[in-house]
Amino acid sequence: GKWGSANPGSQNAPVVIALLAISVLLYLFMGLAEGNTQLGRHWLLFVDPYLPRINSVWQSIVQGEVWRIWTPILLHGNMLHIVFNALWMYSLGGQMEDRRGSLYFVMFVLITGAVSNIGQAVIEGPFFLGLSGVGYAVFGYLWIRGKLGRMDLALTQGTLVTGLAFLVLCILRDVPLLTPLLGGVIPPVANAAHVAGLLSGMLLAWIDAKIWEK
Repeated sequence: GKWGSANPGSQNAPVVIALLAISVLLYLFMGLAEGNTQLGRHWLLFVDPYLPRINSVWQSIVQGEVWRIWTPILLHGNMLHIVFNALWMYSLGGQMEDRRGSLYFVMFVLITGAVSNIGQAVIEGPFFLGLSGVGYAVFGYLWIRGKLGRMDLALTQGTLVTGLAFLVLCILRDVPLLTPLLGGVIPPVANAAHVAGLLSGMLLAWIDAKIWEK
């Protein structure tokens, strides 16, 4: 059935649970001491922030540290950030993994995590963190896949409206004329990652539908 009608406890979603567990453990580890925070940023952000000089967003990756393409999705800035992403990913990502299988979901996370992180790094800069780019990829996938015949992979209307409204409000928050109005209500977010994730998820849903229908 559509999201919200099934019992979340019945979902088989080990990859989602592993992603969330690693994110929580990293958050707790980095919160224990300033040295831990620096260690996490040093190794897991898109570019090492402690380099003597940063000339390019690709600087650490071209030196062989390719894991940085994905690892920012495991980092979170505060408790609200990680709770919001965990709820979003467990409900929507859990539904998707349960219906499409864990192997497919791993590949989906690798593709959309890379797309959303690269989009954010190139458009807004390399210092960002969070799982919400992948979250919006899952959202986009379920939105389009439901429209293309898989009702067990569909979003409810309320979820669709809420997700799109939040996306638009976050983008409007960064418009200079509106920042004084919305800045106190909406925290800064990785808008480029959200949009890149959404579009990549929608595209993968379309590709999936064409393969599935054949």
